[in-house]
Amino acid sequence: MEWPVKDDHAVSADRLSIIRARPRRGATGTAAVQLDGEIDFSNAGQVAGLADALGGASVIIVDLSDVTFLDAAGLTALLRLAARLSLSGRHLVLTGTDHHPVRRPLAICGLDSILDCRPALEV
Repeated sequence: MEWPVKDDHAVSADRLSIIRARPRRGATGTAAVQLDGEIDFSNAGQVAGLADALGGASVIIVDLSDVTFLDAAGLTALLRLAARLSLSGRHLVLTGTDHHPVRRPLAICGLDSILDCRPALEV
């Protein structure tokens, strides 16, 4: 099922509403963004749209260490982002996945074995 994404979600990674994002450039072809707060239905479209917001990086690292809540819409957004990157030959790495608000929903849904999840940011 495709979730509708409103045009107002097409913003740069450093201007995501509700989620505070701090984009960082690492090694050539790598972009990293740190997300803070809650990832839920209200901002899931923005998370799924990070592929566009971070341009042509071949690897996008999303640091979830400051995420305080992750619901089903947030999990779906991460899956959509990973699939979209994969279709274009790029890769998603999730870091900061070792704390309860992130680890538990990923594990319950089995996504920790599908997505590239790592405990610490590696840039």
